[in-house]
Amino acid sequence: MKLSNVSLTDLLLGGGVVVGVSGLILGVVRYKAWKRKCQLRKKWEEAGENVVVLHQLPRPGKIPNLSPFPIKLETFLRAMNIEYVNDFEEPMSDKQKTPWITINGEDVADSQLVVEFLTDKLGKDMDSHLTEEEEASARAMRIMIEEHLYWGVAVHRWVHDGGEFLENFNSIFGPVPAFIQKRILKQVGQMVNGQARSAGLGRHSRLEMEQMCCKDLVAVSTLLGTKPYMMGEKPSLVDCTVFGFVCQVLHGMPPTCVYRQLVEKELKNLINHFERMKGAFWVDWENL
Repeated sequence: MKLSNVSLTDLLLGGGVVVGVSGLILGVVRYKAWKRKCQLRKKWEEAGENVVVLHQLPRPGKIPNLSPFPIKLETFLRAMNIEYVNDFEEPMSDKQKTPWITINGEDVADSQLVVEFLTDKLGKDMDSHLTEEEEASARAMRIMIEEHLYWGVAVHRWVHDGGEFLENFNSIFGPVPAFIQKRILKQVGQMVNGQARSAGLGRHSRLEMEQMCCKDLVAVSTLLGTKPYMMGEKPSLVDCTVFGFVCQVLHGMPPTCVYRQLVEKELKNLINHFERMKGAFWVDWENL
């Protein structure tokens, strides 16, 4: 059989060459990635016994991170005097989540799972002073923030604002041309929007989503009241979560953001809480 003077055998053989070369290139890429990971892991192991290697996105300038979860985890490490070193070279775990840690050769991903792992392994419990009822209340509040308010903040940043306010920070995508960065922002916006729809909150209109998430912020403010920390006189883990999210609202969102306007105009106690946490655990804030 002939196709434009090219035999079917030639086509199949040619295709085999293309597939073979593609497979070779892919193999080389995977080998280089594996070799790089091995080199990094050797570096992480040199941190020392019981020293946490905290993998997170690079410092963006002005605030510790453009995600609330690394801020939550790093604040916990500081509050509990857990020795750690930062790694900005490998911010994403095998679960494709950030932050994650390596300690004594073991990897743990997800900020909450990391906290629970360190609490168990190192005996560092930030909630040890809470009653069972207080622990339950703190857990409910944390999950409301991390699993509900989160989508309002993420969708506003990546979808409603299109990532434009991120121009005020160091690029999280590295030194890439402007036209490529715009394409990346669009793709991330589409991904976040899809994830928000899968979570359920993204299926609502913008107004409905903003109203629901504003109620989350009001609830946190109401529960805080005039107390120095969320659960009383001493900070607990939920304070780290609140700190990470209020940091994003106040400093990682544009002035036109409805959540930022609400906090700045009406929920002043959340600003006071933010400043109190910053003063207690982030004395190096100005040098970030």
